[in-house]
Amino acid sequence: MRKNLIQDELAILFANSIFKFRKIKPSNRIRKLVEGDFSKVHFAPFVDNGGGIFLRRDKKKNLVAAVLITTVPVEYQPKLSQRKFMILSMPGDAASLEWAKSVLEDNESLLGKRCFGKIEYWQKQLIPWFESKGIGIRAVWLQGEVNKSLKRLRAHYGKNLREPFVNAGLYIAPARTVSEIDAYIRIIKSEFTKNPQFGAWVNEPKFLKLVRIDFKNSLKKSKPPLLIYKNKEIFGGLDILEVSRGLDGKKRAVFGINLSSKIQGMGLSPSLYETILIELQDRGVETYYGNTGQPGVMRMGKVMGRWVSGYNLDRGVAKAFPEGHFKTWL
Repeated sequence: MRKNLIQDELAILFANSIFKFRKIKPSNRIRKLVEGDFSKVHFAPFVDNGGGIFLRRDKKKNLVAAVLITTVPVEYQPKLSQRKFMILSMPGDAASLEWAKSVLEDNESLLGKRCFGKIEYWQKQLIPWFESKGIGIRAVWLQGEVNKSLKRLRAHYGKNLREPFVNAGLYIAPARTVSEIDAYIRIIKSEFTKNPQFGAWVNEPKFLKLVRIDFKNSLKKSKPPLLIYKNKEIFGGLDILEVSRGLDGKKRAVFGINLSSKIQGMGLSPSLYETILIELQDRGVETYYGNTGQPGVMRMGKVMGRWVSGYNLDRGVAKAFPEGHFKTWL
């Protein structure tokens, strides 16, 4: 029973921090979700698996901050394990961040040789401490509003937005066959093999198998990936990976744009983002999000008015990116 109470406390603290940061007034349905499924999915591993649970309470015994550390399998490599950490605090609570830093300092050994975690935007003052311990930024979490991003994109590039795409003789059409799906997956695998710093796990056989199953199912549902062709040859694609409801109750999505190196650097991003944003509009999606370390995605994020909500941290990424790689998002 005590474990469930701690889980619920952690879930409520986390949700309240998001509500405050995003200026959200949650519905009763969202509140129940937070204390139910949300609590189990996000916080049960920390409570059940052991590791380290450090709680900070106010004079009324209300939970105001937490540092959580546990052991989890390496994603798509279940035989390997790693440490996962999470820090909870309210936006503007500088004292709790100082407390969290002291907890981490006193219990650094719990992080182990292989660890990762996510911190929220308002916790970014902890990044220098993590970097001093060899734990750097792997990716930034970027959020965006579909309608706003589309307006900003068109205003920035004007009438010539699609010109590079058309001049290259490229066109976009939905995937029609499993063989086209397989060709697209080969491009994804090839590009992430060349650039593992952007997501080495993408090349894991288990992940690629799941992607193939998902894409094949999307063919049956008439919502397959949009592929980029030239003379019937596939050079990349756009795919909506997930559509769900956020804590604000709005319909949101995650999407991917993957290009063969043969057509990278040709100024195609504006046209491709316009295409995917129109697709999101057609599906009634209001917001979109995702994490990235790719320079092009981060540059386009600025153009489209995306904002950073958090950072993925990982031990051993210091040499993966040049100094200042994420500077504009700090």
